[in-house]
Amino acid sequence: MNLHSGARTFSVTSPVDGSIYATRSYADGAAIEAAVARARAALPAWRRTPLPERLGILLRFGEEMKARAAPLAEAVAWQIGRPLWQADETPRLALIGELLAGAAPDT
Repeated sequence: MNLHSGARTFSVTSPVDGSIYATRSYADGAAIEAAVARARAALPAWRRTPLPERLGILLRFGEEMKARAAPLAEAVAWQIGRPLWQADETPRLALIGELLAGAAPDT
Protein backbone atom coordinates (compact mmCIF):
# COMPACT_ATOMS: atom_id res chain seq x y z
CA MET A 1 0.00 0.00 0.00
CA ASN A 2 1.27 3.47 -0.81
CA LEU A 3 1.70 5.15 2.57
CA HIS A 4 1.06 8.60 1.15
CA SER A 5 -2.19 7.97 -0.69
CA GLY A 6 -3.48 4.69 0.72
CA ALA A 7 -3.61 3.23 -2.79
CA ARG A 8 -3.13 -0.51 -3.17
CA THR A 9 -2.17 -0.31 -6.84
CA PHE A 10 -0.21 1.98 -9.11
CA SER A 11 -0.32 2.58 -12.83
CA VAL A 12 2.52 3.01 -15.28
CA THR A 13 1.60 5.77 -17.73
CA SER A 14 3.42 5.52 -21.04
CA PRO A 15 5.12 8.73 -22.15
CA VAL A 16 4.70 7.49 -25.73
CA ASP A 17 0.98 8.20 -25.90
CA GLY A 18 -0.21 8.87 -22.33
CA SER A 19 -2.00 5.52 -22.07
CA ILE A 20 -1.90 3.29 -19.00
CA TYR A 21 0.72 0.69 -19.90
CA ALA A 22 0.30 -1.47 -16.79
CA THR A 23 -1.31 -1.51 -13.37
CA ARG A 24 0.48 -3.27 -10.54
CA SER A 25 -0.20 -3.95 -6.88
CA TYR A 26 1.95 -2.63 -4.08
CA ALA A 27 3.41 -5.34 -1.86
CA ASP A 28 2.24 -5.06 1.72
CA GLY A 29 4.51 -5.54 4.71
CA ALA A 30 3.56 -9.19 5.13
CA ALA A 31 4.41 -10.01 1.51
CA ILE A 32 7.75 -8.24 1.81
CA GLU A 33 8.60 -10.02 5.05
CA ALA A 34 7.64 -13.38 3.52
CA ALA A 35 9.89 -12.74 0.51
CA VAL A 36 12.80 -11.77 2.75
CA ALA A 37 12.25 -14.89 4.88
CA ARG A 38 12.25 -17.12 1.78
CA ALA A 39 15.47 -15.49 0.58
CA ARG A 40 17.15 -15.98 3.95
CA ALA A 41 16.01 -19.60 4.08
CA ALA A 42 17.46 -20.26 0.60
CA LEU A 43 20.86 -18.75 1.39
CA PRO A 44 22.46 -21.78 3.14
CA ALA A 45 21.68 -24.07 0.18
CA TRP A 46 22.95 -21.45 -2.28
CA ARG A 47 26.21 -21.17 -0.33
CA ARG A 48 26.67 -24.94 -0.61
CA THR A 49 26.07 -24.87 -4.37
CA PRO A 50 29.42 -25.32 -6.14
CA LEU A 51 30.76 -22.20 -7.82
CA PRO A 52 30.66 -23.68 -11.36
CA GLU A 53 26.95 -24.46 -10.91
CA ARG A 54 26.20 -20.94 -9.62
CA LEU A 55 28.11 -19.43 -12.53
CA GLY A 56 26.15 -21.62 -14.93
CA ILE A 57 22.89 -20.28 -13.46
CA LEU A 58 24.15 -16.71 -13.85
CA LEU A 59 25.15 -17.28 -17.47
CA ARG A 60 21.87 -19.06 -18.30
CA PHE A 61 20.00 -16.07 -16.87
CA GLY A 62 21.84 -13.79 -19.30
CA GLU A 63 21.05 -16.12 -22.19
CA GLU A 64 17.38 -16.25 -21.22
CA MET A 65 17.23 -12.46 -21.06
CA LYS A 66 18.80 -12.25 -24.55
CA ALA A 67 16.19 -14.72 -25.81
CA ARG A 68 13.50 -12.37 -24.49
CA ALA A 69 15.19 -9.21 -25.80
CA ALA A 70 12.45 -8.08 -28.17
CA PRO A 71 9.52 -8.07 -25.71
CA LEU A 72 11.70 -6.64 -22.94
CA ALA A 73 12.89 -3.81 -25.20
CA GLU A 74 9.31 -3.08 -26.23
CA ALA A 75 8.28 -2.89 -22.57
CA VAL A 76 11.11 -0.45 -21.82
CA ALA A 77 10.18 1.67 -24.82
CA TRP A 78 6.53 1.93 -23.76
CA GLN A 79 7.28 2.45 -20.07
CA ILE A 80 9.96 5.13 -20.29
CA GLY A 81 9.65 6.41 -23.84
CA ARG A 82 13.09 5.30 -24.99
CA PRO A 83 13.28 4.68 -28.74
CA LEU A 84 13.00 0.99 -29.49
CA TRP A 85 16.43 0.90 -31.14
CA GLN A 86 17.94 2.08 -27.81
CA ALA A 87 15.70 0.07 -25.47
CA ASP A 88 17.43 -3.32 -25.52
CA GLU A 89 19.42 -3.62 -22.27
CA THR A 90 19.97 -7.37 -22.55
CA PRO A 91 23.46 -7.28 -24.17
CA ARG A 92 24.73 -5.13 -21.29
CA LEU A 93 23.04 -7.38 -18.72
CA ALA A 94 24.57 -10.48 -20.27
CA LEU A 95 28.00 -8.84 -20.48
CA ILE A 96 27.93 -7.93 -16.78
CA GLY A 97 27.05 -11.53 -15.94
CA GLU A 98 29.86 -12.80 -18.15
CA LEU A 99 32.39 -10.40 -16.59
CA LEU A 100 31.29 -11.39 -13.08
CA ALA A 101 31.47 -15.07 -13.97
CA GLY A 102 34.96 -14.57 -15.38
CA ALA A 103 36.14 -12.77 -12.23
CA ALA A 104 34.48 -15.12 -9.73
CA PRO A 105 37.12 -17.87 -9.73
CA ASP A 106 39.71 -15.24 -8.77
CA THR A 107 37.86 -14.12 -5.65
